[in-house]
Amino acid sequence: MDIKTAREEDLIDVLYLLKQEIATTCENPGCPPNPDYSQLREEIRQGTIYILEHHKISIGTFSVHQLQNGREKSEDGQTNRKHLQVNHLTIASYWINNDTIHEIISFLEKMANKHHVSALQLMVNRHNKKMNTFLGDLGFSLIGENSGKHGATPFNIFEKKRVEAS
Repeated sequence: MDIKTAREEDLIDVLYLLKQEIATTCENPGCPPNPDYSQLREEIRQGTIYILEHHKISIGTFSVHQLQNGREKSEDGQTNRKHLQVNHLTIASYWINNDTIHEIISFLEKMANKHHVSALQLMVNRHNKKMNTFLGDLGFSLIGENSGKHGATPFNIFEKKRVEAS
């Protein structure tokens, strides 16, 4: 499996994967229609969207943003606590397995170490039970929820602190 920064020509695959995630996991008629094309296009231009490929077939996508989130104590006093926030973590259902999840988490942990962040936060579709279970099994803690107001997909927020080098 390859994980690469999405390019403009990957936009249709990203849209398809996100739309499939919504269609297969949303249980109510108020689900959002389609992902926002222009927002995704801008995120691709900014280099924050990644795509997962298996033999050149797109099997998943996610976006990564580095954020500041308060302050925490460290040995050298007070320092800013930074974390990587992973949004739209979507994997085609056939590919949700230990190997795929481990490879994604390893990629994200390496990225977190490179940027010297203290935690990974993953936003995962609340209705994707398989993905939610895998993250719990990998040591991520459920720290919050978003109810999906205004037609947005409801998601769970998972966090893993003190990311160590892989």
